[in-house]
Amino acid sequence: MKSIPLLALAAVAAFASLAHAQYSVVVVGDPIAQANHGENIAKWLESIQKLNTQIDQMNQYIQIGQQVKNAIGDPASVANLVGLDLLGSGTMGNSVGQLTSTLNQTASGMQALASNGQGLFQSVPNTTPSGLSMSYNTGLLKPFAAIQNQTQNAANVTADTTTRIKQLERDKASTLAQLKAATTDAEVQKLQAKLVAIDGEIAALNGQQTTATNQIIAQDIANRNDRALKAEAASQAADHELSLSLDNFMQWEGKVTPSRTPYK
Repeated sequence: MKSIPLLALAAVAAFASLAHAQYSVVVVGDPIAQANHGENIAKWLESIQKLNTQIDQMNQYIQIGQQVKNAIGDPASVANLVGLDLLGSGTMGNSVGQLTSTLNQTASGMQALASNGQGLFQSVPNTTPSGLSMSYNTGLLKPFAAIQNQTQNAANVTADTTTRIKQLERDKASTLAQLKAATTDAEVQKLQAKLVAIDGEIAALNGQQTTATNQIIAQDIANRNDRALKAEAASQAADHELSLSLDNFMQWEGKVTPSRTPYK
């Protein structure tokens, strides 16, 4: 009978020990460590959010970079991309200049005689110095008319492009001011692309002026070359004619015989 209370006591002790062991597993912990762990999770979530923002920005940069790359070499494409509409639709890169071949087709000797260079020169009179009526070979005067056409073409190009360059420079100044006040990366990229378009258009217009001037120089060189060629050809023709004349004279002289006996 004494063994039963002993067994009961042993069971109670075992239960108490088990209960103590389970309690220690549940409650034993470091509150400071748990707080630090929560703070780390918050920082990790914040880092993920920043990373997502950076990824979005990089995607914008890539898209803008690709668009600018696609438009390289074509200022009009960049202008359309960024909304540059200063000069109106379809005018970007247009030129009022004409090709040399087109200008030479309209070259007229009569025009060359009548031209006074917008008051700078005097037209050629249709009379000789003594007052007699004069009819010129206008076909030989076409090279001079070509130079006059090229000069007028260059003047037209310079007047037109200078006006458009001034407009673009005003728009460039305004865009630079907007760029300084820009608050977002997307706005900065768009304005920078617009500046690239403006600079490209200004360069294209300056190139038109250079081309028109070079056309005059090239035509003048062609005229000088033609005159030198004609002079050389005329000189060779004169030499050849003189040589033939001397040969004929020598042949003729060899056939001449005295008509009387020389005096002795």
